[in-house]
Amino acid sequence: MSHQPNPFINITLDDIDAWVEGSTADTGKEIQQQGGINHLCLTEDGDLLAWVEGSSRHAVMIFFEDQILTSVCSCAAQGACKHAVAAVYEALYLNSQKISLPVTNEDDERLTLLSDLNDPPSQVDLYLNTLTRDELINLVFDLADEIPSVEEEISCRMEEILTEEGI
Repeated sequence: MSHQPNPFINITLDDIDAWVEGSTADTGKEIQQQGGINHLCLTEDGDLLAWVEGSSRHAVMIFFEDQILTSVCSCAAQGACKHAVAAVYEALYLNSQKISLPVTNEDDERLTLLSDLNDPPSQVDLYLNTLTRDELINLVFDLADEIPSVEEEISCRMEEILTEEGI
């Protein structure tokens, strides 16, 4: 694994302010201050990669494209999002503490997750995205009633969550 220099080593608050502003920047800073960044690292190409925890977990990658900060995130936001901003704030903090970022390899599951975002959506994806929350819930109930393995899978997933939460 080749180690690229960290292009984020000289990142400043001014760079972040030039990239995003307003509530996105403020919320990103809050996520970072609350410890929401996990496994921050560099890719072999020098991109910043992290898991960001909040109401759910997102994979995020930040990189320079023509010397401009750019990001890709597993959340639904287009462009720079609070998760990406939080990861850059964390990189800024670690730089101030003289903490070097580890380099991950190409098998990192976040890279797979983020590359899958570029795949064209399937017909099922397109259909499900047209449904409201209530329609999705009704669809799941209907499938669970008609297909026993769906109900079993839901029960297993529910038990996993309850076990993780100690309930």
